[in-house]
Amino acid sequence: MSIQEQAQQLGALAEQVPSGQAQGLISDLQNLQQQVESIMGATGGAQEIQGVINAAIQQIDAIGQALEQVKATITQRAQYHQQG
Repeated sequence: MSIQEQAQQLGALAEQVPSGQAQGLISDLQNLQQQVESIMGATGGAQEIQGVINAAIQQIDAIGQALEQVKATITQRAQYHQQG
């Protein structure tokens, strides 16, 4: 396999990294937070649920950032291979 072919395959792999899915999950959880607030108001139970959701959002955000780094690294390697 030539270096050019490797570069093309790496570029295709970079596009397969599911980095956008994390943002979709965060959006879903934020909507859930709004629904909890609408149902429960500013109660202690609502705050507990909101706290757990916030923790999940932070973890998913960190995963999203890691996936973006994976994508960026693969893309950089593809570009390096294209330069030959």
